[in-house]
Amino acid sequence: MVSYGPEQRVHVPELCAAWREQTFLHWAYAPERVQRLLPDGLVVDTYEGSAWVSLTPFVMAGVRPPGCPAALPDFAETNLRT
Repeated sequence: MVSYGPEQRVHVPELCAAWREQTFLHWAYAPERVQRLLPDGLVVDTYEGSAWVSLTPFVMAGVRPPGCPAALPDFAETNLRT
């Protein structure tokens, strides 16, 4: 579950899952190259003058509602982030 601090804790989760076989790949780009690919209204985030693009392939495992013993079969997923 994602949280940006203790004040945003999830009290009742909607879904349980695990990430398995993760890989993290990162590339630095000039911010203006990434900015022109983003939707209007979004501003590229930078770190030390570079915009970072991350590719994260992984396997989702045990995806199920809380308290439910049955889960979906494992499946591959990929996140592309900036």
